[in-house]
Amino acid sequence: MAYWLEQKQFVEQVENLNFKKDSKESLFFFYQEQIANNLQAMDQKNIIKNMNELKSLFPNYQHQKNQLIVPADQSYLKELLISFICSMADHSIDSGLSLNESAKIRMELINRVYQQQIVNFYSEIKKIVWAYFDKLKNHNREDGAGVAFICRNYIDGNLEKKLTLHEIAEKGNVSKQTLNPIFKKRYGVTVKQYVNNKKIELAKKMLADNKKNLQEISNYLSFVDKSYFVKIFHSITGVTPKKYRHELFDKK
Repeated sequence: MAYWLEQKQFVEQVENLNFKKDSKESLFFFYQEQIANNLQAMDQKNIIKNMNELKSLFPNYQHQKNQLIVPADQSYLKELLISFICSMADHSIDSGLSLNESAKIRMELINRVYQQQIVNFYSEIKKIVWAYFDKLKNHNREDGAGVAFICRNYIDGNLEKKLTLHEIAEKGNVSKQTLNPIFKKRYGVTVKQYVNNKKIELAKKMLADNKKNLQEISNYLSFVDKSYFVKIFHSITGVTPKKYRHELFDKK
């Protein structure tokens, strides 16, 4: 915490830098946010996808033989890199990294940007992203809460899919065998129990809306078939979906 407090004033000055406003820059900040969100979710596949798309925005900002990036562009690109670093730092904190750890990486990266000439802008972006990604990955291995949080968020955002333990574990960068005890310690249920509970919560809302029949709800939530959906619903709520809907509307 002491390190973070010592650097706070400088970091605030960095975050207040003014940038030129143009369409390319707007796209840069759009991808900056996308990459930061995927970093927070530890979604390596989409990080790479976003970075490849970002690369096409600055194809000319790299060293060519006997031709360096001009000073004016150096200054501008450094401002963009500092903004990028600050965004990754903020999202890494949201993903569980301590303020002190995040600030330390942020200051190291910012100092490096100021002290060196940019030879390849995209390479600098990659160094920033993977510095935070690797730190978060190591942090999550040591602290199961981070892994559980990432996997829970993935489940919550993908309830319409047929979610498998393997797929969910991949999002947390852990094995299937490792994930369940970590998840249960954090949330008190296994991954499968959590998935079913959340699907049934959504099913109850859909039953209350009264816009879809049982087969349509079962299909939407990617249950194997309607019978299995009814079985899971009954095991969690104590009533069948049909009875649950009737009881809702009988009360009105």
